[in-house]
Amino acid sequence: MPVGVVQWFDEEQGIGQIRPDRDEAQAWAEQHAVQGTEALVPGDLVRFDLTWDSDGLRADNIRRLPRCREPAAPPRAEEGGVHAG
Repeated sequence: MPVGVVQWFDEEQGIGQIRPDRDEAQAWAEQHAVQGTEALVPGDLVRFDLTWDSDGLRADNIRRLPRCREPAAPPRAEEGGVHAG
């Protein structure tokens, strides 16, 4: 199942595009294929199935993935981190 990033999504029309993380072309995304009720937002990380139809590559069974948080900075010496010595 590919993973990708939402490039754009028009909430009024219920369509957008997802850029898969592999070398596939961008895939069309439609609101009815999104698991859940919230519209996709550009930058959302998603997992989906790819299918071909008469309009080209399409994303189905779209599921949002949690974004990784920025890694925390290592603690400073005064906060219990590595002591210089």
